[in-house]
Amino acid sequence: MNDEDTKYRGMIGTMHLGLWYLKVTVIETVVYADSDHAGDYVDRKSTSGIGTFVGCCLTSWFSKKQTALAISTTEAKYVRAGKACQQALWMKQSLIDYDV
Repeated sequence: MNDEDTKYRGMIGTMHLGLWYLKVTVIETVVYADSDHAGDYVDRKSTSGIGTFVGCCLTSWFSKKQTALAISTTEAKYVRAGKACQQALWMKQSLIDYDV
């Protein structure tokens, strides 16, 4: 166990709980997304999964069944890409709002 692990574990159970990140000069935001086509056996709807990283930290993740029935893999991926862009724009605006 290194010093950072010890410091983090020492924070647990105290009044000063919270997440902390290393201070860096450049923060890169990366959004990963994937989907399956007609993965639900009952209604044949696709499922999208999106994970957002700020630097090396996972900041949001979700997996949700798409509301519309996709008739092709391409359409399912198009819907997924739209949601990933929506998430990326929301994250960008949040970082601007927090002056990061």
